[in-house]
Amino acid sequence: MRAYAIDEFGRPGSVRDLPTPVPTEGEVLLRVRAAGVNAFDGVVVNGYAKDFMEHRFPLIPGLDASGIIEAVGAGVKGHAPGDEVYGVSEKPFQGEGAFAEFLTTPADALARKPSSVDHAGAAALPVAALTALSAIDATDPREGQAVVVLGATGGVGSYVTQLAGNRGARVAAVTRGENAEYSALRP
Repeated sequence: MRAYAIDEFGRPGSVRDLPTPVPTEGEVLLRVRAAGVNAFDGVVVNGYAKDFMEHRFPLIPGLDASGIIEAVGAGVKGHAPGDEVYGVSEKPFQGEGAFAEFLTTPADALARKPSSVDHAGAAALPVAALTALSAIDATDPREGQAVVVLGATGGVGSYVTQLAGNRGARVAAVTRGENAEYSALRP
């Protein structure tokens, strides 16, 4: 398969041929149609997370993916080849990410892709949207409460702004001036 990979931290990577992964028990093999790019990808490729988790080289970065299931490992229920799904590359290490034609990930790290969302849109959701939802669940903004969102035009901030507004909170979206129109919450 073709994949973007790095061989050492902080150095440019390259697109190259690497072995296609095989799903193990509980995993699916996903043909990646789109991959999301997150700030954490830069953290990984520059080695800033190396002391917190295992990294395997050649290291393929990328957490978010959307695509079509090619194969399922033993014990997988609820997913089948041909299903269009999106989710995260959820491994206990970094290195088998979404910047590749194929990736294996636990079946429970994926959800069915709504037909109303294309693969590129679905790949932009998982990490940023789930992080935003976790923040909203933790803070529980309510009708009429004021919420200040710093970085409101970033991946997480743009979702937090919408989720808080949908709960009836008054949202103050803080961003750079050139992004003011984007961050305006519209009903």
